[in-house]
This record gives sequence, structure tokens and C-alpha cells, in this order.
Amino acid sequence: MIHLSGKVQFRVVPIPFRADLRAFLTEFVEQHRGVRLGQMFGLPAGYVGRRLFVCLIEDGVIVRLPPDVAQREIRTRGEPYSRRGRVLGMWVMYRPRSIAAARRLVPVLEVAARHIAERQLPTPNSQDSTSQTWLGSCGVGRWDLGRKRK
Repeated sequence: MIHLSGKVQFRVVPIPFRADLRAFLTEFVEQHRGVRLGQMFGLPAGYVGRRLFVCLIEDGVIVRLPPDVAQREIRTRGEPYSRRGRVLGMWVMYRPRSIAAARRLVPVLEVAARHIAERQLPTPNSQDSTSQTWLGSCGVGRWDLGRKRK
């Protein structure tokens, strides 16, 4: 499509995702402190601080897990997430058939969020306190990333 100014413009086509899983992700975020909703390439996603740990994509959910958990999940119920034939690290793809099946992924998302939160903690000898400041400001400690208290 050519704009009136003569520049070529391309129509943006949104990346598809399952809208029913958006409600599941929103519910998860609302029930867990230190986790927030955001977007990655226009898709609904979950973040701990500034780091992505879950995203809705196409017909499922991709989750960033610790290496040992990712390997176990790939052997049992998930599959390695790949783009253009290249496997992307410890990202695991789940394709739940229903919301009930998606809710069974809550423990996996909790592990993923905790893993990302702990990666942001400074090492004991480190002088960097930015991640510790963030964790303290949102009420999340090293072992405190869990369900919101009522």
C-alpha cells in the first residue's frame, strides 16, 4: 500500500493467539505477587520485573523454565519451543485443550516465575542491588514469590 506521501506502508497483521488463554494468564497474574501482565510482539505475556517468563503464542503457551525442569517437562507433557527450526533455549510449549487443562499448568508457571525472580537477585559478593531493590519494592523476596494473600 502506498501512502499519499509516496512512502510504501505495510499493513500490520497481528500474530494469532488463543483468546481463551488470555483469561487464564490474567487470572494467574492477579493471584501472584511480583508478576505483571505485559506484551511481547503484541501478544499477552507475563513478566517478573522486566523479564519475560510466559507468553501466549499461536495455539498455546510458551514458558521459560530452569534447565532441569524444562527437560523433565519436555519428556512428559511439553515440547521444546522452536522458531524457524531452531530450538530456543529452555522455552517449553504447551498446548492445553481447555481452560481446565491450562489451569493444570499453574505449578509450572509458578516455578518459571520463581526461577526468573531468583535470576534477578544479585550474587552474595555482588555490589549491584538493583534487582534486590525491585524485589523488595514489589513485596517479593527470594522465597516469597507465591500466591497473593487475602
